[in-house]
Amino acid sequence: MIGARKIVLAAAIMMSGCMMVGPDYVKPELPMPTAWSRTGSVDDSIAPYQARDLCLWWERLGDPVLTGLI
Repeated sequence: MIGARKIVLAAAIMMSGCMMVGPDYVKPELPMPTAWSRTGSVDDSIAPYQARDLCLWWERLGDPVLTGLI
């Protein structure tokens, strides 16, 4: 019974830390586009690669352990 009280108290203390972000917190305004646009927003650095190159993306990292795992 005492163990359950300690667990509830510990949970209450931990959850109280999640309630406040600070007295001077201001939610940042994020600019959102009015419509979806593909012009100018696609990373042109991936354009020359073929589909096979993109399927082997991990090889570009040069990590033999990752390559062995995959």
